Amino acid sequence: MSKARATLKITGVTLLAAILALGIYEGIKLRQAHGKLDSVFAPYRTAEAKTNPEVLAWADLTPRQQEMLLQIEDPGFFDHKGVDITTKGAGLTSITQAVAKKLFFDDFKPGFAKLEQTLIARYVITPNVDKKSQLTAFLNVVYLGNHQGEPVYGFGDGAQVYFGKSVPDLADDEFMRLTGALIAPKA
Repeated sequence: MSKARATLKITGVTLLAAILALGIYEGIKLRQAHGKLDSVFAPYRTAEAKTNPEVLAWADLTPRQQEMLLQIEDPGFFDHKGVDITTKGAGLTSITQAVAKKLFFDDFKPGFAKLEQTLIARYVITPNVDKKSQLTAFLNVVYLGNHQGEPVYGFGDGAQVYFGKSVPDLADDEFMRLTGALIAPKA
């Protein structure tokens, strides 16, 4: 066997081993995420959200607000399985992926975490959590910037802090500005 062929074989075996190790690692991470699923989504499940006044449920938004949010953030939300790179929303991250990032990562760093976030959205959240509960979670966990040195999380707090109103009472332009803050919340 020539030296070039031996090197190629070693490279191939090493690459295959790395792919296998990554697959095993991500499989373990998916299993861990599935184990946390019920506890992290409990406050946002449709029935629970209706009984908790601190949770802004998807149903609390006006139909116009629901339409605006989906058109801006994730137009294909009700059609995709947690991941969508084909429709134009605010970015390449679906609502389900944003929820996965917030609920399953303490300190999200791009790279392998993006792969894990995508896998959790597709294979853990989408088959096990209804779309309205995903939207309710999204409404309550998204980061909307800082106000007087304190982080603002969720549309309910954002509406109060920035406009002094509840979400259903926001005018269309106010709701759009709040939704637009998701694109660059630190700005």
